[in-house]
Amino acid sequence: MHSVTMIGLAAIFTAYFLFIAIYLRKKRNIKMLPGSIFLKDRNVYGIVLELAIFMGFMFALFAVYMKGDGTGISLISRISPFAALFFLQTLFRGIGEWHSHREEERYWYEWSASLTIFIAFTLLLMMEG
Repeated sequence: MHSVTMIGLAAIFTAYFLFIAIYLRKKRNIKMLPGSIFLKDRNVYGIVLELAIFMGFMFALFAVYMKGDGTGISLISRISPFAALFFLQTLFRGIGEWHSHREEERYWYEWSASLTIFIAFTLLLMMEG
């Protein structure tokens, strides 16, 4: 991995944690709940959708790694199922939070995580792909 990529990833994740710590927690005073798939106030359809995304991730992971001996697989091909899984899960959790608990504004945590994953994967795609 190039040093520019590593510095870029460090900058992206530092900006993410500063955004959460300073802006969301201190300025906006938004509380974050522990992120579990089986929270009491989660919608059943959201849980089913998250499980379907996970099953799609497993299928994509097997498809990537079962195409031969795995030595010729690029970094982007190995990371893309993980990036898609985390991006979609945080995006749909944020949509569920926005739909059911809009007044608490907890969806900002999920959407900022989703955006961070998207930007980090885009950086990896541009620099390593």
